[in-house]
Amino acid sequence: MPKRHIVLFCVFVVCLSLGIMLPNMGYASELPIGTIIDSVLATDIRAYVNGSEIPSMNIRGYTAIVVEDLSNYGFDVSWNPEKRRLVIKEAPNKPINPLPNPASSGLAVGTKIKDVLYTDIKAFWGETELPSFNIDGYTAIRINDLTKWGDVIWDPEKREVSFTSTIRRQVALEKTQYPGHSFNIWQTDIREFRIVFRDNSMYYGEKKIGFSQNGKPMLALSFFADKLGYSLNYSKQSQYFLVENRVYGVQVKPDNVYANILWDKGFHETLELFAQPIVEKGELYLQ
Repeated sequence: MPKRHIVLFCVFVVCLSLGIMLPNMGYASELPIGTIIDSVLATDIRAYVNGSEIPSMNIRGYTAIVVEDLSNYGFDVSWNPEKRRLVIKEAPNKPINPLPNPASSGLAVGTKIKDVLYTDIKAFWGETELPSFNIDGYTAIRINDLTKWGDVIWDPEKREVSFTSTIRRQVALEKTQYPGHSFNIWQTDIREFRIVFRDNSMYYGEKKIGFSQNGKPMLALSFFADKLGYSLNYSKQSQYFLVENRVYGVQVKPDNVYANILWDKGFHETLELFAQPIVEKGELYLQ
């Protein structure tokens, strides 16, 4: 065997003996589920998520937290048994209910607490996979791997590491902009649907839902009312089209470039539309 190949083989063996994972390589084809691959150590570093302390541990020199615990810190954590995934999703208005922190139990720093086991379960933030570890049947992730979704700050003097979600921070900032109100309401809802442009018209599937008028896309109000869960009514007396749900509403008149925004059946404010609405065959179209 050439000397170069012998050296590379020796490096590979040393890496495996030290428990080091080489780039683009895992244990999937080498180890059975439940094999001990590392240790969880006690730490004096305190961890915070969205402003509240969370139980933490030391894995390979990094501060790690349990994915399932995040459901108490402003996130939804769901289990997909088919794909064997734990999925973390933002829930910016969800109340935070901090867990007691066993890290303050007085164990010496570096004391082995538990084993890290090999598992085929993966952790995801939305659609992005995170490096993860199995601890006593729970899945742990490193706080340092969350920088894409918020601020990770290390305070060496206090020996504290914190993660604050960008979305959570934005919601908190919005709430501070309305002092004096007895309460505020935010509704977050995302609906995705595909609209195709062809032949100077707009289609949802095979259904025509709009057209181009002087270079402006005019879309049927009834389509969006249906897709967003609103009811749509027309008053012959006032000549207003009204879309509403139990809390919000919008009034639009065909000959008016302004729309009235309603809250709890009452007037809230007036907004200017991009273009004057068009009525064709009883259907209201607007940009």
